[in-house]
Amino acid sequence: MSQFQNLVTASRQSAAILEFQAEQVRRSAETPLRRWVLKPVATSTHFKRNLAAGLVLLTIAIATFRVRAAQTTPPERAQPNAIIRPQDMADALRAVIAAEREVYTKVVVQRLVHDEKTIKTSEHWEQDKALPTPCQDLRLGAEAIQTKGAEFSYTLRALRPINPRNAPETAVERLGLEAVARHPETNYYGNETLGGRRYLTAVYADKAISRACVACHNEHPKSAKNDWKLDDVIGGLVVRIPLEF
Repeated sequence: MSQFQNLVTASRQSAAILEFQAEQVRRSAETPLRRWVLKPVATSTHFKRNLAAGLVLLTIAIATFRVRAAQTTPPERAQPNAIIRPQDMADALRAVIAAEREVYTKVVVQRLVHDEKTIKTSEHWEQDKALPTPCQDLRLGAEAIQTKGAEFSYTLRALRPINPRNAPETAVERLGLEAVARHPETNYYGNETLGGRRYLTAVYADKAISRACVACHNEHPKSAKNDWKLDDVIGGLVVRIPLEF
């Protein structure tokens, strides 16, 4: 038997004793010896001790029950302090994409192609046994993640791209590219509906972050200009987050 059950049993026994003694008092009141019986029973030390013990045990039993009930009752689920907005998700994805792009451009392409000259980059990297350009590396990653069921998407766009497939395809993309070209430090956000589905479209400035970027764009025969400099805005990174599933 558990401790709690023992306390309850003891409380019940004390209550039974008190009830029995009270009944004896009532019966004695009906006899000629009323005054003689009533007074000793009501004031007897034994009666007082039983009364006090019963009250103490009952109090302990109630307190124990409350403590155990509090321990077994699961706490209410904490309410979230904040909600992740689509814009927050787009910004987080952009941070990851930009970090990977920077590492590939500076640690791989800049070092191996331009500094050590151990290998080249090529738009036809498979046939030429070369490295993909940083733009191709980003596109390959974007295509790979779509095969894994990702709901979001990302791509590079430019107002004057080397590859025509990288030109803006929607009005929101064009507005975003124009906005980040004027104010590179301010991201552009807009909503659009594509294929009957609403999206948040975020556009971030894509800059020439290394000498490898500058050299590639200045030397390419299809480049819109040949005087690019470090930190020039070449285009924009477009990230799309669905607003409905």
